[in-house]
Amino acid sequence: MTRSVNPVRGETEPRIRLRLDVSYVGSEFHGWQIQNDLRTVQGELRNNLSRLLGRIVTPVGAGRTDSGVHARGQVAHLTVASAEEAVRVTNALPAMVPDDIGITAVRRVSPDFNACFSAVAFWRSETSSDRSAGGSIGHLIVGP
Repeated sequence: MTRSVNPVRGETEPRIRLRLDVSYVGSEFHGWQIQNDLRTVQGELRNNLSRLLGRIVTPVGAGRTDSGVHARGQVAHLTVASAEEAVRVTNALPAMVPDDIGITAVRRVSPDFNACFSAVAFWRSETSSDRSAGGSIGHLIVGP
């Protein structure tokens, strides 16, 4: 189990892995992965998580998408330092993200869970007139 040192008590605490299920309308994004000076899904999530937790927290995605690609069911993971942080992410993050990103689920998973290797499919669309993150136009991508 991964552990971190609590700076107040000087004790080690277990680190908690969270899985995020994410949907997004990619029209205004330059893909998933963070790129300098460009708006990306991972960058938006990192900015909101970092603001929420007071330190830089970068989620790891199951895969990358290109500029303009929409997704439903994209899986990401992140590690938080405490159960209190896990509750904060679960309760606050879905309301913090911009309208073109939807957090459809946040759940605690095994510390060994890795979005890159544990996800089996996600919904992706490269063309859609639907502006909501839950749009249904696209195709299912199966495999890691």
